[in-house]
Amino acid sequence: MPALVSSSEFLGPLGEVEQLLDRMEAEGRIDPVIDPKLAALASHARTNLDFWQNAENVPKETAFVEYHGWRNVSLVLSAMKDRFQNAATMHENPAVVSEALSILPGVFVTINVLYETSPSQVTERERLRILERVRNLRRNALRCGMLPSPDKELSGVDLEDFRKRLGDLALTIGTDLVET
Repeated sequence: MPALVSSSEFLGPLGEVEQLLDRMEAEGRIDPVIDPKLAALASHARTNLDFWQNAENVPKETAFVEYHGWRNVSLVLSAMKDRFQNAATMHENPAVVSEALSILPGVFVTINVLYETSPSQVTERERLRILERVRNLRRNALRCGMLPSPDKELSGVDLEDFRKRLGDLALTIGTDLVET
């Protein structure tokens, strides 16, 4: 099972990205060095979501909210990277920098709440707090065009495995799922 990326390994480079964005905004130009930095951060988030996808000895509902949180951080950072890669072609400079700066605080908050929650002691209240942070992040990312399309978001997801895991989770928390 993969190990979690530590908070310092994640938050340090995320702070560097924020400083880079501030500089780009002041200079009015995009620095291509942002692409590998965002790619590395998205990779860290995927490592953490892989950890939670395969977590054992942790309640399923805890593993699910942690996985869900890291997956959404990964999706937002990947979409942000894509926007920067296409910014010149799409004539989105400097808007993409401003939009990334408006989303970054939500990324920080979501990551902090994911790291500060002890997996062995996650209460229902903490799970709801994580889900609320993720909802806010997604809402802001969607508003700024930094959330993948639903088709892209579901690409690479084994839907059969997803349905099985979701059904198992529903049984664990005592909820019935309705198929549509």
